[in-house]
Amino acid sequence: MENTNIKESAQSTKCPAVSVIVPAYNTEKYIKECLDSLLAQTFKDFEAICIDDGSTDKSLSIFNEYAARDPRIEVLSQKNQGVVAARNNAIAAAHGEYIFPLDSDDMIAPDCLESLYNFITANDYAVVGSSARYFGELKKGKIYCDPLKPTRWSMYRLANGLYSSAMYPKKLWEKYGGYDHLFDKGLEDYDFWLNFLDDGKKIIRLPERLFYYRQKSVEESMHQQVHENKELHDELFAILRRKHPKIIKYRLLYRIIKIPLSMLRFFFHWKVSEHGFIFRIFRIWFIPKAKYRKVPTNTNRTSE
Repeated sequence: MENTNIKESAQSTKCPAVSVIVPAYNTEKYIKECLDSLLAQTFKDFEAICIDDGSTDKSLSIFNEYAARDPRIEVLSQKNQGVVAARNNAIAAAHGEYIFPLDSDDMIAPDCLESLYNFITANDYAVVGSSARYFGELKKGKIYCDPLKPTRWSMYRLANGLYSSAMYPKKLWEKYGGYDHLFDKGLEDYDFWLNFLDDGKKIIRLPERLFYYRQKSVEESMHQQVHENKELHDELFAILRRKHPKIIKYRLLYRIIKIPLSMLRFFFHWKVSEHGFIFRIFRIWFIPKAKYRKVPTNTNRTSE
């Protein structure tokens, strides 16, 4: 793991069920909203490992302020090394059986941890995430967001269906060697989730919108910078393909079946609407004739 100068606080003697990992780098204007949403959780058996990545603003002092108010919050600090090192160092210091990363500019619904923990402990899934709402500068209000479901087919086709905030066992983070430094510039979450699929593990995204993802300007958002910078985007995906060879197989298979699938959709398409099951042939929609059950009437009434 990374060699850093980490300031560690006293560790709790009782291990919590979940360790929430909150890295921060110059996000002083967002941290309070993030931590307030965390402290409002209906699920109480958690610790928060907050790590400051060499911020030059008041991020560290805000972490310390909240730690003084709640003993479940532990504060670490390191020289600036990026989010990958920050997450790995914080998780290495975590005591919980399950890990839940939460970026310091995002928020979660009050029942987020409870819902994810109850599901992951009762079902055979290694990663459990939720759907999200977008909010922030680029999105006005709570906008629903539904990427492709995180199936093997969609994930290996270079379509990440999980957000960074999803719950998983710490032992699997140890098994996979943590988040990979090759993705310091972006896609570290996507690469990490693919490790689970490579290992034959099951992942799922619940339909409940429990995660609030803040949309920021390109200057503030690494995610936006990756998409805006084609050279960086291509470089990161090239590394992704080398590390996870199944991507190549799934992409090739997709290209092979893409043309016949497109032709099939052109000639024949179906969906379920308010009228029931309807289908389209050569761009003409058909609604199957409804079948009504005739209600029998009693014509042989007798008088008393």
